[in-house]
Amino acid sequence: MFKLKTKYTEEDILLNSDFTNKKYTLNSNEKISIIDQKIDECEFYNIDFTNIDLVRVDFIDTLFDNCVITNKDFSNMSFTRCIFKNCKLVGTTFYDNSINYLLIDNSVGSYMSFSGSKIKELYIKDSKLDESSFIECEFNKISFYNVDFTKSDFLNTSLKGIDFSTCNISNCNFDINSIKGMIIDRMQSDDVVNLLGIKFSSRL
Repeated sequence: MFKLKTKYTEEDILLNSDFTNKKYTLNSNEKISIIDQKIDECEFYNIDFTNIDLVRVDFIDTLFDNCVITNKDFSNMSFTRCIFKNCKLVGTTFYDNSINYLLIDNSVGSYMSFSGSKIKELYIKDSKLDESSFIECEFNKISFYNVDFTKSDFLNTSLKGIDFSTCNISNCNFDINSIKGMIIDRMQSDDVVNLLGIKFSSRL
């Protein structure tokens, strides 16, 4: 596991152009656009990002705690040593991203998409990511613990060595090449074996 380097020096609101070493705790109903910025060593608490547009932003050592980040498009951005904790991430997309050390903890991320992303050290635990998409991803050092992946897609993405044994993978969509080497619990075998065209005998 990794540690953030956050070291905020003052409280502030999202209305200035300097996004380094800050702790944000206040919300604004005003429409805000953050474009071509680097957000570095920041902490966001209880922020609703609904009215905040993020375009071509790089996040480094950033904590999002109890934030609403639904239906946000993080495509073609980068995340390095970032944490989403107790967040609402429903419908958020991470298309074609560069992700290095990302933790999603105790969050709801239904319909999320990481498709096309290069991901090194992704940790997801105690979270709901049902109907999410991991298509054509490059995985390196991935850890899932107690994650609900119901009806999610894992396609053209190598899952070798990734442990799903504590996760719900009911009705997930895997392709045969992707599942090679993945780790599952015996009780999950039905969810995977059917992909191989194998059926269990009803005889004892």
